[in-house]
Amino acid sequence: MKHYIITRFSILDYNYGGYKLTRNNSFEKYKDELFDTKRLDFKFYAFEKVTYKSVTNQSYKNYIWLIYTSTYLPENYKKRLERIVRNNNKIKIIYVKDFKEFNNSVNYKLSNEKNYSTVRLDDDDGIHKDFLLNLNKYENKKNVIISYPKGVLFTIIRGKIINLVPVNNPNNAQGLTALGMNIYLCGDHSKVSEKYNVIYDDLDKAYYICKSKYSDSKMLYFRYLKYILCLLILIIIHYINKKR
Repeated sequence: MKHYIITRFSILDYNYGGYKLTRNNSFEKYKDELFDTKRLDFKFYAFEKVTYKSVTNQSYKNYIWLIYTSTYLPENYKKRLERIVRNNNKIKIIYVKDFKEFNNSVNYKLSNEKNYSTVRLDDDDGIHKDFLLNLNKYENKKNVIISYPKGVLFTIIRGKIINLVPVNNPNNAQGLTALGMNIYLCGDHSKVSEKYNVIYDDLDKAYYICKSKYSDSKMLYFRYLKYILCLLILIIIHYINKKR
């Protein structure tokens, strides 16, 4: 079974309402915040240390990783992204103007495929090393969504990756997989069970989700309230120990 891992990396599209950056911001402010150097440096650090390693260390190797980013991404960051992936022919960087162009490109890439999956993976998250291998047990199914509820919440403080606590969220976006379909055309990830047959896989620590002030989605943070409180406690302890 062939797996397409699909990552959206800072695509500029002011008309897309799925990100908190587009709320109550002018186009110029949205663009400035999306391509802010502090934000991009944080994203790149998480991408290199977590996302990239989690994909390239997969135990099952029959995959293509499609990384979609903006044609308007600053040139130095384009070169940085290309430099990271240049020695891996399984990874393709594709520049798009907006999400419409993104979806059209994904559909074109999949048009001649038969037995395949599409895996959703954000640019600062990671997946279990046996994630793709585990997916192979569903190779005889079609038009089905595979959800991995069990994951790990992590953050990055002063360059240190800190695993916080386990999370358990059905229909979570991280690692959400569509069999024989484009996962990004299956609608709101939290409501996929209303439209599709969803199989909930119990793989432990199936994904690693990064929580930071740069998190893109308009997620309802009360779902992660206890985890965010743990994060705040760890930050306080970190600074107390530093001052001793």
